[in-house]
Amino acid sequence: MVLESKIATRGEDETDQGCSGTAMHAVHAISPVCTTAPGIRTFLDLPMIVGRHVLG
Repeated sequence: MVLESKIATRGEDETDQGCSGTAMHAVHAISPVCTTAPGIRTFLDLPMIVGRHVLG
């Protein structure tokens, strides 16, 4: 099995792009987490967190 994945497609620093991709998931989780009822929650209690339509 071979998997080739490119994050930096326009000459960007691949490390910076990887860190941005990781951070984006946390940023997109802010709204669902803030609208959830108080208490201990797991990712199973939240809706699926996706970043659709954010880059235009």
